Amino acid sequence: MSVGTCVLTRRRRIAATAQGLLLRSVVTLRMAPPVFAGISMAATAVLLLGWRALAAAKLPPVAAGGGGGGKGGSNRKGGPLEFLQLLFGLTTRW
Repeated sequence: MSVGTCVLTRRRRIAATAQGLLLRSVVTLRMAPPVFAGISMAATAVLLLGWRALAAAKLPPVAAGGGGGGKGGSNRKGGPLEFLQLLFGLTTRW
């Protein structure tokens, strides 16, 4: 993972924690104590980094072509909206 990706991940984690604390304060109608904010950010960091480290240690490395045999190293077929077409096809059958 590059340094730019790590910085971006850290910024997103901080923003997500802040949004979660804001949502909690709206629901409970009172602000969260600063200690709670710090502990929640630390716990989030430990959990996120922990599962990533565990996955990196246990899973084999991924090849740099996206996998999938054949042409171009990619196994994607169809357009970018194909997922929505499949989803609407499944829901209209019900």
